[in-house]
Amino acid sequence: MSEFDRFRGSSKAFIVFMLFIFLLYAAIIMIRMIKVKGDKNKIPVMPAFFEAYKRVFEVDMMYSFLVYFMAISLGTMYEFLCIFGIVLIGISVLLTIAHLKDHRKLKLIAKIANFSLTVIGFLNIFINDMYFSDFAISK
Repeated sequence: MSEFDRFRGSSKAFIVFMLFIFLLYAAIIMIRMIKVKGDKNKIPVMPAFFEAYKRVFEVDMMYSFLVYFMAISLGTMYEFLCIFGIVLIGISVLLTIAHLKDHRKLKLIAKIANFSLTVIGFLNIFINDMYFSDFAISK
């Protein structure tokens, strides 16, 4: 398997998992807009899970997801980072549960894991040479 195929497979796997996360977020935003009929000054009454997930997605996980999508756009997403990206998605679910149950210790552990995986993803961008050896010009 070539290096480019490994990159493409890892990127696609991460994007497929993220698709469901983004669809859930989009559905929550659409439900909010329908409930208030587009008026931004009104605050709709939403189930607690939706509000907790929206907060986690917008506040806690957005920068982490940004770093992982930067890794895809720069060509540094391989199996290592794909596995960590899927774990990061699991952490977003864990943070949502921690916010629902107001469990302080679980929030702290999940936020430390989120920070660690984000730093690993960011370092991975700089460690990788951003070069596919499959496309090298042979001498």
